[in-house]
Amino acid sequence: MKISNIFSKLFLAGGLMLTAGMTSCDDYLTVLPTSQITEEDFWNDKNDLDNVRAAAYAKMISGDVMDRMLLWGEVRSDNLKLNNLSNTSIMYLKEGVLQPTYGMFDWSSYYTGINYCNKVLEYGEKMVEDGRDPSFSQSDWNPLKAEMLALRSLYYFHLVRAYRDVPFVTESISTDAEAKRANTPQTKGVVILDTLLVELEATVDKAAENYGSVSNNKGRFGKRSIHALMADMYLWRSCLLRSSNAKGDSVANASAEITNCLNKAIEHADYVLTDIQKEYDEDIAENPSLSDPIKDHLTIDWLTVPENFSMTDVVYLDLFVLENSPYESIFELQFDGAVNSTPVYGTYFYDISKSSVKDLVAGNILISSVSSYDPEKGFGKSDNRLLSTVKYEPNNNTGAYPIIKNVVNDIIYREREDMSEGAVYNFRSGSLGANWPVYRASDIMLIKAEAIARLHSGVTIANSDANSDGATNRADVTDANQLLVMQGYDLVNALFKRSNPTTKNPDDGETVDNMSQRLTANYPLGKSGSALLTLVYNERQREFVGEGKRWYDLVRQAEYDNSTANVLTSHMAATTIVKNRLKQLYSMYNPVYSEEMKIAGVENGGALVQNPVWERYTK
Repeated sequence: MKISNIFSKLFLAGGLMLTAGMTSCDDYLTVLPTSQITEEDFWNDKNDLDNVRAAAYAKMISGDVMDRMLLWGEVRSDNLKLNNLSNTSIMYLKEGVLQPTYGMFDWSSYYTGINYCNKVLEYGEKMVEDGRDPSFSQSDWNPLKAEMLALRSLYYFHLVRAYRDVPFVTESISTDAEAKRANTPQTKGVVILDTLLVELEATVDKAAENYGSVSNNKGRFGKRSIHALMADMYLWRSCLLRSSNAKGDSVANASAEITNCLNKAIEHADYVLTDIQKEYDEDIAENPSLSDPIKDHLTIDWLTVPENFSMTDVVYLDLFVLENSPYESIFELQFDGAVNSTPVYGTYFYDISKSSVKDLVAGNILISSVSSYDPEKGFGKSDNRLLSTVKYEPNNNTGAYPIIKNVVNDIIYREREDMSEGAVYNFRSGSLGANWPVYRASDIMLIKAEAIARLHSGVTIANSDANSDGATNRADVTDANQLLVMQGYDLVNALFKRSNPTTKNPDDGETVDNMSQRLTANYPLGKSGSALLTLVYNERQREFVGEGKRWYDLVRQAEYDNSTANVLTSHMAATTIVKNRLKQLYSMYNPVYSEEMKIAGVENGGALVQNPVWERYTK
């Protein structure tokens, strides 16, 4: 290898797959050695910017990036277990033995996407300054700049969650010589997120609100989706800031910064939820027939809810089959099954063409409570998500339950009130064109609820049973912090209710097996912010299986605790062997790829240092 993998092969056209509707950028991605690339005749007009913008998105949906979204964000968690023991790389990953020699830890594909973003950001600014394209003005540049800053932030957000401290490159690289001179060391993840958030705060108000088509509105960063990203990043940064000195980050005024980050997470989540509600209200005003009275039992008007008489999973249909849901979809990576197909589902979960289970199946925690109507963890008996996530058969003697989320078109329940009876599935056909959800409304609801729980962990909502001066029902609660914690409970329980539509509310006076106290109006009374956090985490696990989020959730909590002990014991029930291997905080993160260390490691004259936990495996 001539140079670090971060920057090598940035301009090879063969590695590029454009999404439908994106313009070709072959004139930019020329098949030439990087030392011979010239950009003198490029960057002449706004079309050149748009070409490279398209390349930045195209890289994100490429197989090498998508694979890592799943491997880094999900596979190590309790959501999945290994079905194919011959896959030693995943076996070691699951067992807490992370080998730096494995290609899954190669981050170069992410830096390729970052470099495309940097190119657009640099040359877009120059194009406006020197006026080389008279039709491209500052007002044209502002929304594109906001979009590219957001996409670059998403790339970095993945890297920070996976590695914690990574090289932070904000200038583009065009040649081998530039890459060698850069020799960029790692920057603390908490610093990277701060820098990115400052940039996004300065530009989000100038972001586009409408790109003119549904696929672009949901598949490109606009104002709503940038706010969603910021809410998530603020939540993460608040946890990184905990025990700052002990972690060696030494952030000034860390305690105040934590409070600010959590308040900002709530603020940006509120923007998204309010913006969706506004759109919904406008649509209802124009077409009153869209209103559905059975939404009344939820706290959010626009959530898709199942029809009580339907045997089909209409929520799954709206979110994952029809895709780009009008109100719930916020940002999805777009796949059409023709020009590009979603690579990860068929590779790791379920092979449609062969109707066969692949290397990873549902973890035991997901299906261990199917006989219960209201389990603390895992899918309950009336939870629609059991059958939209797992191909569950009551007489399955293999112990392997395939993950089928996003590989089926239709789910028809055998028994409407008992998901443990299984379902009849209609699988997708041909090339897999399932979108990859990055942010949907349930993300934002649970991000807000988690931020509330962390901000007010010590707050308990008044209850007359515990305090004679307390509340007798929710209408009596007047304390602002208690009301906010109650709102957090309502957000989580709205998702539980919509996923368990046949579960009864004890307030209705019935005494039946399929009841849940979570549906009662006064459920939050007497409960704390700390208990809300547990509720959030258990609901997140059910809601986002297979979406590359569960492991990151566990890492975030480990950062909050500055310890892995609670996470590995309470959240995922890791084996004693795994707990012993993952005792240190940095064990929750990836090693730096060994090939990268050979080129850019400090021992070879570079600036990169290996994750200290995995140093013993570096070769």
